[in-house]
Amino acid sequence: MRITIRLLAQHGGYILALPFLRHFADLDIGDWVQVYEAALRSLNRKQDLVEFLKDRLRRPGVGDTERRSIINQLLELGDKRSAENELLKLAAAAPPDSRDVSQLL
Repeated sequence: MRITIRLLAQHGGYILALPFLRHFADLDIGDWVQVYEAALRSLNRKQDLVEFLKDRLRRPGVGDTERRSIINQLLELGDKRSAENELLKLAAAAPPDSRDVSQLL
């Protein structure tokens, strides 16, 4: 199935493969998250990418390193409000001299 999806994306274009890529990205298997994000970027679907990133932040088990990476992507995409809200959550549990607190300032 995964090979079929990759072939579909390569030969039929991302637009045809997008629903399947999202499914695998939601399962968080292998590099499918990155493939889905790349597809959205390639198709210039910025709002869909922002929503996907915010959805990833709501998933249980997202570690602080991944959370920071997503926050940085949200900032790059111009969603400052969502990035700040997530950074506030990280900073709330961090010591005053932490990187998360200083980034807020």
